[in-house]
Amino acid sequence: MVLLGICWYAITVPLYIALDINSRGWSLVLDTAWTLFFIVDIYLNFNTPYLTDGEWITKKSTIRKRYLRSWFAVDVVATIPFDLVLMLFTINQPWIFSATRLIRIFRVFRLFRLADVVINLSAHGKESLVTDVILDANAQMKITLLLFWVMIGLNGISCGWMIISPQYMVGDPFSDYVMGLYWTVTTLTTVGYGDLTPAGDLARVYTMVVMMAGVLMYGLVIGNISTVMHNHQAYKIRQREKVVELAHFLKNYKIPKYLQNDIFNYYNHYLFEKSAKNSELIDELPLELQQEINDYVNVFMLRDVPIFANASHKCLTDMVHCLKTRTLSPHQMIIRHGDIGKEMYFLSHGVVEVQLADGSPVAKLRSGAFFGEVALINEVTRTATVKAITFSDLFVLSKKDFLRVMETYPEFKEEVDRIVAERQEELFNNKTI
Repeated sequence: MVLLGICWYAITVPLYIALDINSRGWSLVLDTAWTLFFIVDIYLNFNTPYLTDGEWITKKSTIRKRYLRSWFAVDVVATIPFDLVLMLFTINQPWIFSATRLIRIFRVFRLFRLADVVINLSAHGKESLVTDVILDANAQMKITLLLFWVMIGLNGISCGWMIISPQYMVGDPFSDYVMGLYWTVTTLTTVGYGDLTPAGDLARVYTMVVMMAGVLMYGLVIGNISTVMHNHQAYKIRQREKVVELAHFLKNYKIPKYLQNDIFNYYNHYLFEKSAKNSELIDELPLELQQEINDYVNVFMLRDVPIFANASHKCLTDMVHCLKTRTLSPHQMIIRHGDIGKEMYFLSHGVVEVQLADGSPVAKLRSGAFFGEVALINEVTRTATVKAITFSDLFVLSKKDFLRVMETYPEFKEEVDRIVAERQEELFNNKTI
C-alpha cells in the first residue's frame, strides 16, 4: 500500500499544482487513506531493525536516532495533509491553498525510497539483502523501473509546461494535460512541430532544459536497455567463444570428424547445460560454505523421492554425503534388465531412456528424474533397462549407504517400512524398476 501511495502522489501532486485542483470526493478519500498509511509507515520506521556491516541493529534508541537523522523530516512534511487541515478549519484564502499545494511536492521525495519499498514487497528481515541482489540482476525489473521513471518524468515535465505556459490551456483538465504531454513528447524526442512555442524567458529556459533532458534520456534509456540485453547474453557469448577456440584446435591437428562430433556433443552438454546451472562464484566461497550449499541442493533433490519426502533434514544431509557422481556417454548402459538392484540414481543432467526386456522404449527421463529406488528397499531384479541417450550426469546412492543411514535414524526406518508395506502389491505386479 505504501508503494501504491508513492505512485499516487508522484502522479497526482504535480497534476493538482498544475491544474489548480483541490482534493474532493473520491480523491479526498484516497488522500486521507494514504496519509494514514504513511503515518503508520513513520511509526514502523521508528521500530524496524536495520542491517549495517552485516549486523542487525535492534536497539530501539539507535534505530530512532538513525531515522531522525535521515528521512524523518521529509516523511513528516510529506505526510502532514496541510491542505486537508486548512479545509477542516475553513481557511479560504486562495494563496494559502496554493502554498499548501506546493508543500505537497515534498511527498514526491518518497520516490527516492522506491527501491527499499520494492524489496520489502517480497522480503522481510534477513531476506531483504537476497531480494535486493536478485532484483538488481533481474533484467525485466531493471527495464520496468526505468520505464516507470520515464513515465514519472514525462508527467512532471508536462505539468511544469502547463504552469509556465497558461496561454495554451483551454480550461478543461483533460485537454490541458494532453496538450502538456504532447509538448513534452515532441520536445524530448526532438520532433518539435512548432505549433507550441515557448513565450517568455522562463518558458524558453524551461524548454532548453527539457531539450537537454531529452538528450540525456535517450542515452540513459538506450544505454540501459543495451546493457541489460548484452549482460543477459554475456554467459552464452563466453561459452560460444570457448567452443570456437576448441574448433580451431581440433581443425589444426586434423582430429577425425567422428571424434570431433563426440567432443562437441560433450561440450554442448557441459558448457551450455551443466555449467549453466553452476555459479562460478560458488567456487570462490570458503569450502565450508560450498559444502553447505551442495548439501542443500542435494537435499532438495532427495525430497522429490517419495521415500525421502518426510525424512528430517539431518537425515537427508547425512545421506547426501553418501552420493557419488557418475558421468555417462551416449548409449552407455545404467541398469540392465534382470540384474539384482543395489543402487538408485538421480539424474542431474542429460536424458536417459527406459526400455523393456525386448528393447522397446517406454519413457525418457530428463534432469531432475530419479529411478531404481525399489532396489534400496527390496532385493529384487530389475524389470527394465535404462541407458543414456545423451551425455548424462548421475548421483548414485548405494544400498549399503542407504541401510546405514536408515539404521542411524529409527524414525526414517519406520517411514521406509511403512512405504514398503504399501508398495508390496505394486512390486509384485512389476510396475516399477
